[in-house]
Amino acid sequence: MGRAGLLALGLVLAAGGAVAQDGDVALGKQVWMTQVNCKECHGTMANGVQDFPLAPQGANLRTTMLNAEQMIELVRCGKPASEMPYFARNAWSGTNRCFGMTAATVGAAKPPEAGTFLADRQISALVAMIFAEFVGKGAPTFEECVAFTGQESAKCREYPRRAN
Repeated sequence: MGRAGLLALGLVLAAGGAVAQDGDVALGKQVWMTQVNCKECHGTMANGVQDFPLAPQGANLRTTMLNAEQMIELVRCGKPASEMPYFARNAWSGTNRCFGMTAATVGAAKPPEAGTFLADRQISALVAMIFAEFVGKGAPTFEECVAFTGQESAKCREYPRRAN
């Protein structure tokens, strides 16, 4: 794992108190690719270009200013007054707080429920993977996409090749 990956894991460790390891990044990648529809809105390479044209435009996670702790809360709780859903089953339930608010105080701005809920470990792993693979990496390249997805897909061919 490279220096950036180790730094990302350290951020998750500091933010969440859980021990992030290579397996967590692998689990996060599995969640991203197969369990939830992150790439529909954020794009396979998290650059904010939807994989599904009718999906809402997701944020460019490669340029996020959020730290790991903030991103974990965002994935758990969704984004109020937006189409970013919440992925934690217990978010917004009872007296549970998200962003310092309860469901009663957020009212109609409560984010939509995701089609699939994630356990806390899956959310932490997903965020560890986002920081290890995407945050601060600049615009995606064809080579980076192939390395991430494991295939030379039509999606990867949309990205420019690295200059030699």
